[in-house]
Amino acid sequence: MDHEQIDLDFEESNIYSVSELMLGIKTNLEDIYFDITVEGEITSFKHHSSGHYYFSLSDDKAKIDAVMFRQQNIYLTFKPEEGVQVRARGKVTVYEPQGRMQFQVIAMEETGKGTALEAFRKLAEKLSKEGLFDTKHKKKLPEVPKRIGLITSPTGAAIRDFREVTSARFAGLEIILFPTHVQGDSAIKEIIDALDYVDNRVKPDVIVITRGGGSPEDLAIFNDEDLARAVFKAKTPVISAIGHQIDTTILDFVADISAPTPSAAAEMIIEKKSVLNDQLVNLQERLKKQMLGNLEMQRLTLKSYLARSIFRDPFSMLSDYAQKLDMVSERLQYKFSAFLEEMKHSLEKNVALLKTLNPENVLERGYSITMFEGGDKVISSGFDVKAGETIRTVFKESILDSVAGKAAKREDRTRE
Repeated sequence: MDHEQIDLDFEESNIYSVSELMLGIKTNLEDIYFDITVEGEITSFKHHSSGHYYFSLSDDKAKIDAVMFRQQNIYLTFKPEEGVQVRARGKVTVYEPQGRMQFQVIAMEETGKGTALEAFRKLAEKLSKEGLFDTKHKKKLPEVPKRIGLITSPTGAAIRDFREVTSARFAGLEIILFPTHVQGDSAIKEIIDALDYVDNRVKPDVIVITRGGGSPEDLAIFNDEDLARAVFKAKTPVISAIGHQIDTTILDFVADISAPTPSAAAEMIIEKKSVLNDQLVNLQERLKKQMLGNLEMQRLTLKSYLARSIFRDPFSMLSDYAQKLDMVSERLQYKFSAFLEEMKHSLEKNVALLKTLNPENVLERGYSITMFEGGDKVISSGFDVKAGETIRTVFKESILDSVAGKAAKREDRTRE
């Protein structure tokens, strides 16, 4: 089959520069749609610091970027905001530097609340009445999470921002990515399935559902009722980090914790661990200072001890004790000698007394001792002896046994 030959001859009259093309489009569009009125819902509203309003006009099938400059919007009788249904008068124009078509509004009036905002409010009211937003159901984050289940797009800015925060401070934190779409019709089921798998199979410490900012249409999937109920039933703490700080979704209300950005979610997770880490560092510093202080105190104490005379000349104390020992020894020796001398005199005295009382000494002086015949008892009275009884008389050098006569009183014998 022969392919159709393409004519590559360019006619000079049909060649445009980019700026010429954009100018032509701009001129034609502005001529055709010069003074028209458009009805739609305000989305992606932004009040610029210059005073100009930038937003989109949307319906259920399409949207167009719009701008209303300060010199026109100061005459508005209502406050433009997300979800407000309006009727806007203006013209279609082209912003040539970006090749972007937009609707330049010169007058605008409010016609009611937008269908998307109304649906959001109705669902929020319904789930709130059922208790899905109650704080008593909110699960707390673990003190030091180690494992994070991250549900997001693998190519979006959210995962990059999340990992930058965690890796900069805690490189050892385990982050398990479960890739899903984060906008479009298929995204809701993908996120619900990923949540169920992570919660029941992987069982991390925390689950984070996140994506970067976007238009209300881009974030609409996070206002889904089925997703909200799946998050509420999860056993693992769930953090919602959808869009930017100004974006709010149903998911933010039902999640255990709502973070304004992906980076903020990362900060929340590592916050307690960071605090503990800082406390540990402070404790280490305090312990180090205390140990150094104790060592310095011990060094000064040892130095003061070494400065004492006993350490400079330890034998000086021994010589003092030696002299004291000599003095005590001399006193003891003196007292002991005196005691022995006293005992000696006392003994001699007692020996002399014993000698004086010794019956043998009586025999030396010519006296005798009379005892019964057995010689075991001294007779002190003649009346103790019976007439005819044998008695023994002991002299200095002899013993005489004799028979006793009749005893009489001494004075009676003297008279005879």
